[in-house]
Amino acid sequence: GEISLTLQPGWNSVGVPVEFADYSSRAVLSSLTFGTDYDSVALPPSTTDPGPPASGSPEITLNYGKGFWIHVNKETPVTLTLSGTTPFPQKSFSLPRGWSAIAVSQLSSTPVTSALQGLSATTDYSEVKRWNAGTQSYDTLTGTSPVQPGETLFVNMKRSRSWVYPSPMKIVTTDYLYDGD
Repeated sequence: GEISLTLQPGWNSVGVPVEFADYSSRAVLSSLTFGTDYDSVALPPSTTDPGPPASGSPEITLNYGKGFWIHVNKETPVTLTLSGTTPFPQKSFSLPRGWSAIAVSQLSSTPVTSALQGLSATTDYSEVKRWNAGTQSYDTLTGTSPVQPGETLFVNMKRSRSWVYPSPMKIVTTDYLYDGD
């Protein structure tokens, strides 16, 4: 799949909803030029502080299904294109207690509850936020808030748990009945 995102000057949070052969930030961000379009990248600082970070690095290793920070050093927006593949079968990963940065996997606008399919607002998480690069601050989301492909959801997990990352594709199965001729 391919996703194009408009990044604003300053810190932006981006999710990695597709797989890459090379997860180095330079490879994933190959549609941008380091030093011209952006000057640093970072993973969320910790489960107690989702960011943005005080500073970043020129290059890091990114993770499928997770979010990262990128600092745009231009005075005008830039367009990031993420081109990768959709994994099959679906992958699962551990979400620790505290803040987790989760990439929106769907390829079109979807409500928070669909983006977090398999997680319960009652038992698994207490709060969901998204970074607003235009205001350089967080927006608190509800279950019906629309989220976009490539966004990062900052989810405050009440407990640690394993989670199957939702597939952006509809998985269709067909059952056949063999009557033995």
